[in-house]
Amino acid sequence: NWQEALRREKDRFAEVANGSNTARHRQFAKWPFDKAAEHYLESRKLDLAERSLAKERELLSNPKRHFGGTLIAKLTPEMLREYLAKRKAEGLANATLNMISGVILRVLKMAKRRHLFADEIKRLPVTTNIGRALSDAEQVRLLQVAMSNREWDTVGAALVLALSTTARSAELKHLR
Repeated sequence: NWQEALRREKDRFAEVANGSNTARHRQFAKWPFDKAAEHYLESRKLDLAERSLAKERELLSNPKRHFGGTLIAKLTPEMLREYLAKRKAEGLANATLNMISGVILRVLKMAKRRHLFADEIKRLPVTTNIGRALSDAEQVRLLQVAMSNREWDTVGAALVLALSTTARSAELKHLR
């Protein structure tokens, strides 16, 4: 009924005016970066594997220290660019910087603030050098050296796995 709709509209305007029914993302944008980052990580527990979550936690550790108490709403693209430039000067590779900016942008997305950064923060170019395959003679020599010392049994086993499978180095390092 028309009268009921007018009454509800008036009530809704009153709620918005006093801030009692603001959207959750607006509240999130008022949080300090470190608290927002922790909330983001907690919310990702269901979506990510344990190792992926650990990687995101690691990537956010330095930004949490750097931006700390800065409110998400006060964070600007210039601040993020300055932070990334500082980390680049510390010797971080472009691929690492891309991962860091990616996780920061995901935190901002949760606060509905990513659109302010989308045109400003671009991915850095990454060179992909995959190396070269070892020749048969090089593989044999490597195995001989690895098996020549009893203290290197673990190295020898890892080498056999590496040469016999398509496992990546990170997968080999985390085998038990």
